[in-house]
Amino acid sequence: MWHKEFIMALAQIKKAAALANFEAGNISRDIKNAIVRAADEVLENKMDDQFPLPALMGGAGTSIHMNMNEVLANRATEILANQNKKTILHPNDQLTAVQSKTM
Repeated sequence: MWHKEFIMALAQIKKAAALANFEAGNISRDIKNAIVRAADEVLENKMDDQFPLPALMGGAGTSIHMNMNEVLANRATEILANQNKKTILHPNDQLTAVQSKTM
């Protein structure tokens, strides 16, 4: 069983990182907006079924971290597609970069 509080905290971190990286000029406004909207959907409990893994399943949380990256990247890509933008976000390249380093 996953811990909802952990999922919510991780979504908040991803959202804050997207905002900060936009301000730093590391990601575009479109990508920032899509990631923020996707994170907000997680925070609004709209994607609870997308987190089947235990929050602390070995590897210091690597599994749930990648799960969150995949959920946000896929949803942000859908959001951009609905705006006729052909940007595909990659869970490792863009979502991890948004959290931990500049792009």
